[in-house]
Amino acid sequence: MRYIFKKYWYIIIIALAVNIPLLIFTTVRTNKYIITKGGITNFSDIVKVDTDYTQEGSFSTIYVQDIEGTTLFMNWVASINSKTMEVNEKSKTQSSMSEQQYFISSSIQYDSSVYKSIITAYKYAQEKHPELNISIDYSFIGFMVTYYYPQESLFKTGDLITKITDKDGNVKASNKDEEGYRLFFSDFKNNYQNGDIFTIKRDNELIDVTPTESFSFSYSDYYQINSTTPSLNINESSVGGPSGGLLQSLSIYNQLVPEDLTHGLSIAGTGTISYDGKVGIIGGIKEKVPTALDNNIDIFLCVKANYDEALEAYNSLYGHEKMQLVEIEYFKDAVDYLEALE
Repeated sequence: MRYIFKKYWYIIIIALAVNIPLLIFTTVRTNKYIITKGGITNFSDIVKVDTDYTQEGSFSTIYVQDIEGTTLFMNWVASINSKTMEVNEKSKTQSSMSEQQYFISSSIQYDSSVYKSIITAYKYAQEKHPELNISIDYSFIGFMVTYYYPQESLFKTGDLITKITDKDGNVKASNKDEEGYRLFFSDFKNNYQNGDIFTIKRDNELIDVTPTESFSFSYSDYYQINSTTPSLNINESSVGGPSGGLLQSLSIYNQLVPEDLTHGLSIAGTGTISYDGKVGIIGGIKEKVPTALDNNIDIFLCVKANYDEALEAYNSLYGHEKMQLVEIEYFKDAVDYLEALE
């Protein structure tokens, strides 16, 4: 070995100088993740309403692929394909969550989105078509924790927050008063004080939690559907997250009314849905637009908050004129647009 090294030392040094950086570049993981193009999920089989109306076209949501723990090489590849890929730094919350916590969080957000989609569709159909026998009875049950930081904050993913009291036992917010509860959380930074006690439902038990002084968390509003007319059935789905709320609402609404809003077209898009029918911002829009075009979507409904970024991605794609990009702010906007189609 010593003889070989002496004779070929310069070749060995050059090989190490080349291969060690290359090894680091291609194998060392970073605290980043890549968003890239994904696919579409048809909503027609997820929530089925007990009516006989026909639908010629389809409503679908767009999903993207997340690649976590990427290498320097993968990040470089994404940077030179920035039209369809993007690199993001993981937040403290994302870095601290296990895969199981992330899965539970995604499921909570999706379930919340489905319930809000059902409420939105039934309420709007009831308002727009009073001649039809459409009704819904539902209850607001609180906010469910989806992310939290740090781990020592005493929260757990899936905790249902039902009440907040101060250290003297005075109720500051409760799920029994939905409006007051939302107002408290809408200005949480000013309304919360150190020492406040959260009453949460965990594993069907009510417990009190006083978080650490420095903590953060996110949550989804949660509802219970008591009854609907016509009845409906919610099937299991592999879809996660809240970004399909708008299209899920349209799919349910289209099953409640006689006219077919699809007009035989493939309609897709993205955007969360709120309890008042407002469509909310989502991530990965510049990857979702080319995904829709790749899947021969005719109309892409885009939330107003994402529209400028979506339009830039749309205009950069070859053949984009085959797909209409439509700006939407409220659920009503989407219904009005589709009703006006010839």
